[in-house]
Amino acid sequence: MVAEQDKLLWADALILTFPLWWFSMPAILKGGIDRVYSYSFAYGVGEHSDQRWGDRYGEGKLAGKRAMLIVTAGGWEPHDGPRHQQPDRRSGVPDQPRRAVLSGLRHAAAIRCLPS
Repeated sequence: MVAEQDKLLWADALILTFPLWWFSMPAILKGGIDRVYSYSFAYGVGEHSDQRWGDRYGEGKLAGKRAMLIVTAGGWEPHDGPRHQQPDRRSGVPDQPRRAVLSGLRHAAAIRCLPS
C-alpha cells in the first residue's frame, strides 16, 4: 500500500471514476480505499501525547489535495427521464452515494473537492 500512498502524495489531484453499484462504489474500490486511505496517512496524523490526542479528521497527509468524483450509472432511457433528474446534476444518479464519499474526502482526509 505504500506505493499507492506515494502515488497519491505525488498527484496534484485525484479523480475517482466508478459505476454506481447498489448505491455505493464497487466493493473492490471500497476495499482499496480502506487500505490506502489508512489511519496515520489519510487522517489522524496530528499530535498524540499526554496533553493532546490528535484530531481524528483533517490532519492527514493529503490535506489540501484536490479531488473529483465521476459516478456513472446505466439503465434504460425511460428510467432516466425528467422524474428522476434533479436540478443539481444531469442524470438520475442518487446524490447520497456521492455525498458520502465526498464527506469522507472532505472531513476525514481534508481533501478539497472540486465540483463534479
